[in-house]
Amino acid sequence: MKHIIGIDCAVDDANIGLALGTFDGECLQVSEACSGKAGAISTLKRWVVDAKDAPVLLAIDSPLGWPELLGASLVDHRAGQPLPNNPNLLFRRRTDAEIRDRIGRQSLDVGADRIARTAHRALQMLAELAVELGLREIPLAWEPSLQPGVRAIEVYPAATLTACPEVRFEGYKQAGAVELRGQVIEALRKYLTLSEKWDDLLRKDVDVLDAVVCLLAGADFLQGWAKGPKEENRLVARKEGWIWCRGEDRASEPGARSPGSRKRPAGGA
Repeated sequence: MKHIIGIDCAVDDANIGLALGTFDGECLQVSEACSGKAGAISTLKRWVVDAKDAPVLLAIDSPLGWPELLGASLVDHRAGQPLPNNPNLLFRRRTDAEIRDRIGRQSLDVGADRIARTAHRALQMLAELAVELGLREIPLAWEPSLQPGVRAIEVYPAATLTACPEVRFEGYKQAGAVELRGQVIEALRKYLTLSEKWDDLLRKDVDVLDAVVCLLAGADFLQGWAKGPKEENRLVARKEGWIWCRGEDRASEPGARSPGSRKRPAGGA
């Protein structure tokens, strides 16, 4: 049994969404869900400690790195000087371009948008949690075969939802979209086991709902269904980070017909 923790990251703990799930290789079950307002790090520590010797995967909705070219361009830059290269190459990572090409959605530019502050907080949280757990660090995972311990990956809920053809989610983050969020929750039950006791919270708090979607992205990673960097991008991905999301939609996934069942389609992912 593996434990997955979904984290919809934000600068303020009150805006952080957290979800805990267990995954046995076929079924993903949501165990807990809450906001981070009571203390995100203390909640994360409790969940990791309670997992005992089981592998724990943190699926984090936040960039975990910056564009390699941006860093190189700023080393010797002086005020008033132009920056070389196309802005998209400076402010976007290889994984951002990959996501745009695959699903037609542009993830936020960590080098230019406010998401940079969220990324800073996400990395700070990883460091704080490592200290609380007595670890030197929490490393990123690059392969789905996890050993006991804690690893982290970067995920993007919009990309994960795009691979779920039954989920109509456009506009679900809007304040008044409670009914739409309810529809998203029902559609997600095709891919995971979710008790109705969480429905009110998930309808009211989109951050916690996104954390549940992060669990689904984490399960995709553990099954080897999330698409990793190509050979030519592996080194830069280690520097910039990588968004792990499914390589294709779930329309033909045979296990999707029963709640929470995620059996591998014939012929592999």
